[in-house]
Amino acid sequence: MVAAMAQERETGGGDAKVKSETGEPTAPSIGAKTEIEHVPPEERLAGHEHSTVDAVGLDKRRTVKGETYGPTKTRVIMSFVVFFAIVGIVFVGLLFLVDRMDQPPDTVEAKAPWAAEDASQHQPVPVDSRPDGAEGELGAQQVSSGTAGNDD
Repeated sequence: MVAAMAQERETGGGDAKVKSETGEPTAPSIGAKTEIEHVPPEERLAGHEHSTVDAVGLDKRRTVKGETYGPTKTRVIMSFVVFFAIVGIVFVGLLFLVDRMDQPPDTVEAKAPWAAEDASQHQPVPVDSRPDGAEGELGAQQVSSGTAGNDD
């Protein structure tokens, strides 16, 4: 059996034999005697080219009033101008609407707990005091020299 496999490998048995006969590899769905018809690329690419005249010799395209088949440059430009004009008007209208709607109330009612008349009031902390609580002459020197809070 090993000798038969070696002989087959040397002679190119199986599908390799079919490949050598036709010059092309075969696919599983193609038989050994199947002939593949090759169409030259020029003919394949020319398949989409159609005649522009009908059997009578008249142009296949319908005649159009004004003899143009698409919008003119003026019409395209004016379409863009009209579109951007509408967008601009909508934008300006929204700006005015937001400006009109975004107004503070006429009177502001004091609702905070410290704004009540019977709330206890505290004296504000002096501005020149240190937030870290350092006091005395050393603290004042550190504040004036700019070394307060540095742990160097």
